[in-house]
Amino acid sequence: MTDLQNMLLLLHYLNAFLAFFQSYTLHFSAYLMGKIYRLWELARSPLPWCYRKFEYLLKWSHKAMLFYLNSFWIQLLYFMIISLLGFFVLVILDRKITRIDKPTANLDLFYMSVSATTVSSLVSLNMEDFSVSQLVVLIVLMLLGGEVFTSIISLNLKKIRLRAVVAQKEPKICTVTDIESANQLHSGGNINSDSTTTTTAVAAESAAAAARSNDTEPEAFTTEQKKLKCLNHLRHLLLGYFTVVQLCGVALILLYFCLNADARRILERKRINPVLFSVFTTVSSFASCGLIPTNENMMAFKEHSVLLIILIPLVMMGSTMFPPCVNLVMWVIKRAFPRAELNYLLENAGELRFAHLFPLKNSLFLAASDLGFITLQFILFCFLEWNSEATEGLSAYQKVIGGLFQSVNSRHSGESAFNISLFSPALLVVYIIMMYIPPYTFLSPNKEEGARGEIIGGGKKGKGGEALRFWLPPQAAYPILFIVIVCLAEQSSIRRDPLNFSVLSIAFEVMSAYGNVGLSIGYSCQRLLRIVKGDCRDTSASFSGKWSKQGKIVIIIVMFFGRLKKFTAGGGKAWHTL
Repeated sequence: MTDLQNMLLLLHYLNAFLAFFQSYTLHFSAYLMGKIYRLWELARSPLPWCYRKFEYLLKWSHKAMLFYLNSFWIQLLYFMIISLLGFFVLVILDRKITRIDKPTANLDLFYMSVSATTVSSLVSLNMEDFSVSQLVVLIVLMLLGGEVFTSIISLNLKKIRLRAVVAQKEPKICTVTDIESANQLHSGGNINSDSTTTTTAVAAESAAAAARSNDTEPEAFTTEQKKLKCLNHLRHLLLGYFTVVQLCGVALILLYFCLNADARRILERKRINPVLFSVFTTVSSFASCGLIPTNENMMAFKEHSVLLIILIPLVMMGSTMFPPCVNLVMWVIKRAFPRAELNYLLENAGELRFAHLFPLKNSLFLAASDLGFITLQFILFCFLEWNSEATEGLSAYQKVIGGLFQSVNSRHSGESAFNISLFSPALLVVYIIMMYIPPYTFLSPNKEEGARGEIIGGGKKGKGGEALRFWLPPQAAYPILFIVIVCLAEQSSIRRDPLNFSVLSIAFEVMSAYGNVGLSIGYSCQRLLRIVKGDCRDTSASFSGKWSKQGKIVIIIVMFFGRLKKFTAGGGKAWHTL
């Protein structure tokens, strides 16, 4: 009985303690909530002001970006921000084999980020030293910097600007009550006799004016609405083109490695996953970048002609043949699913002023000119390099496919199936010229029509950017200026190692960066007149990877400038030669 009383007494004390704890907790919670509420009351008054200022800042920056900033500055900011973000991520992620311990470690990583973003494909580090996560980062940078993806972004900006113009010109919709009120006013009737008669009359009069203006909608407004619908269709078409082509490329390359054991053994020896290689190579080829996750680029697969044949259309569809392919896709879809928007896009390409949409006639001229450039290079390759050291050990079929692959890539992609440092100087000079030629260069018999269908001449003199472009030096002057600057930055290397640091090698590297191609002669210890400190080591990096800090900074600027060189295309008109 005593044990039962003790247990009941213990339960009584425990119940009293729980009641006290609950009461104290409630009082403390109420006290704490009161303090928090008072703090919130004190801090609430400036919060709407800060929010309004922040919202105003966002709206102002968005409006300035869309309507006041030049396209050059928008794209420059885009590429610089993407390059910096890619650089920070590459620094955070460790390399696969060893960490970089060179003094120029961060500069080399920034160099690689800029090279991938501007699709220049020059390398300052061995590609096989990057980890899988860093290769994925490079894939993302190439995707964001590719010509097709940036064209979709510019198309969206154009669409937003046009939608804003349409919204400003869009007529207001008036109700039936407003129209009846306006009619009563015109007929002399009295709507309301109170003090608001004047206000109502003004509103009704405005409604009637709006109703009368709606009867005759301006033709310019309907044209802008039609352009807006066409841009929307074009955006969906480009997104489909961007996705389908790359998915097909990944599937074909992966299928080739599944069926070809020799090619698969090359990747196994280099410890590269076939799926990662397929995705990386497809994105790089379609973006006209030219980076390959092997140290030797495509030289490791120069005997695998089928793989080279798969890559050739990928390279062309993402660079020089992009406008003709877009026209072809629109024509096929139009035949299968007729739509008025597709007819407008095909017949009025010049009115939309989209950089990658050409009239059908000019697209055919562009395709023919591009095939002509490739044929010229291929003939010179067969004539000069058929029995050279670079093609030694290959069959005639492999030489033909390899020469065609090299001719396609020499203009804007930069993938290489041969050691081009063994090519003859005459062919290297031809490659320099091809790298300088803009991607959309073609011969047209029509002198009054521009590339995209716009009429040349007879327009008013432009302001702002057009006036500045008028006084800029000719476009051919920029590569020469950059070559001179690099020669000044590498004076000591030129004196110490004249065979590697020849003017031809420097000019080839600068022109490759300017054209965002990525071909490089490379650096060879065998060409050294004397080994300095006995520590020379051959690498698979580009020739500019051996340059000094000043030279690398110059080549980074050249890659940015080359990616935006289309904005200097109309310069030099103030310069005359007699």
